[in-house]
Amino acid sequence: MKLKSLEISGFKSFADKTMIELMPGMTGIIGPNGSGKSNIIEAIQWVMGEQSAKDLRGTKMSDVIFGGTDKRGALNRAEVSITFDNSDHYVQSDFNEIRITRKLYRSGESSYQINGIESRLRDIHELFMDTGLGRESFSIISQGRVESIFNAKPEERRGIIEEVAGVYKYKQNKDKAQKELTQTSDNLSRVADIIYEIKNRVDPLAQQAAEATDYLAQKERFDTLDKARLALSIHDLNNQIAKATQEVEEHDKRVNQTKVALDVINKELSDKRQERTSAQILRDELQKNILDCTQKRERLIGAKNLSVQQISTLKRDILSAQTQNLDLKNRLHQLDKQINDLMEQKSNLQFSKTNVQTKIAQFDTTLQIELQQGLQEKIDTNRHEYIRTMQDIATLNNTRKNDEKLLNQLKNRQNILNARIDEERKN
Repeated sequence: MKLKSLEISGFKSFADKTMIELMPGMTGIIGPNGSGKSNIIEAIQWVMGEQSAKDLRGTKMSDVIFGGTDKRGALNRAEVSITFDNSDHYVQSDFNEIRITRKLYRSGESSYQINGIESRLRDIHELFMDTGLGRESFSIISQGRVESIFNAKPEERRGIIEEVAGVYKYKQNKDKAQKELTQTSDNLSRVADIIYEIKNRVDPLAQQAAEATDYLAQKERFDTLDKARLALSIHDLNNQIAKATQEVEEHDKRVNQTKVALDVINKELSDKRQERTSAQILRDELQKNILDCTQKRERLIGAKNLSVQQISTLKRDILSAQTQNLDLKNRLHQLDKQINDLMEQKSNLQFSKTNVQTKIAQFDTTLQIELQQGLQEKIDTNRHEYIRTMQDIATLNNTRKNDEKLLNQLKNRQNILNARIDEERKN
């Protein structure tokens, strides 16, 4: 058996995953102080099942997890895997290669694996027992271990020699066999006590056995008589059953006859019910038709009354519109007459203005200073009259436009009313 490789991740100073392959001819690992040589040995001890944090140079087991540096944070898990070449089957196993893995989390959870299969620590100890690779083996001698060997007591030295000689396993089996023998002796003592207790109970049990035998004999006789009684009862019951069966058959015949008559009656009743249902459906349809006709008649009467009222209202509106139209025409005629009169007055005023201006021009040279004031007053008076006349004309024109607009609205409304009247008459 040979050590093939060692894989370390998160264990002490090995923050990164490190694979150490032990090639043929490699006999040792050297390096300066603090390079991690001792950490490799402790990783091998740890993965093989070491449970003492003190032997791993720590105060508690979680100290083996990488604690971090100034440039790198701490890790939460330590994992070490060791692989052995077991092609010579030095270890009692069917595998040609044995890989032991141990994991420890900062929360305290831990696990062991043998060739990727979850295992117990005890399984690892039993696998390597008497191979020189056990928990207390001397294949790994750490710092200070030599001195402890020389200072050991004779009993401890004996254990060391037994481990090295390979008899430790047999000693363990011997201790286990002695424990089993002790347990068997205790069981035999208990059996003897039970036998002693049973001997005292033999006579009462014999009496109980005699009573039980007598009971069984009496019970057998009772069973025989009970069977005879049951046979007679069964014979009587068979006669009663035959008689009852005959009565049942006669009763079934009467029931069948009654059922036939009842089926005929039920059929007639079903036909009557069907006819009654059809009549009720027809009556409901007629009532529904009558109700629909009544509602339709009431709606037509209401529509007729509403149409009559609307026609009456429309007629009154037409008469009112015609009256207003006639009034507006008369008013428009009067306005046209007033406009004509005002236009005639305007023409007369313009003619008078022209005559006045002509006279002013004729007498301008001789009476310019004397007549200027009088003429100016007359001109002003005529100007004011002219302005009032123009304002009256504008007012009359606006009134005429408004009256024409109102007349057009009335005509449109009259056309709408006439159209609605025609529609009502058609309906």
